[in-house]
Amino acid sequence: MTQEISKDDVQKPIHDAPSDIKQIIAKVLQAEKDKLYMKTPRYINDDLLKVFEEEIK
Repeated sequence: MTQEISKDDVQKPIHDAPSDIKQIIAKVLQAEKDKLYMKTPRYINDDLLKVFEEEIK
C-alpha cells in the first residue's frame, strides 16, 4: 500500500520553477549547508530572512 516516490518526482517542482525561485532555493540550500558543521546551528532563521529580503527588493 505504500507509494514509491522517485527522486525525479521530488525534484520536478524545483526544475519546473521560474529562475527567480530557483535562485532563492539555491541560496537557502547554501545557507543550510553553511550551518551543517555546527553542533547546534544558530541564526539560520536570520540567514533565511536575509535571503528572502534580498530577493524581494
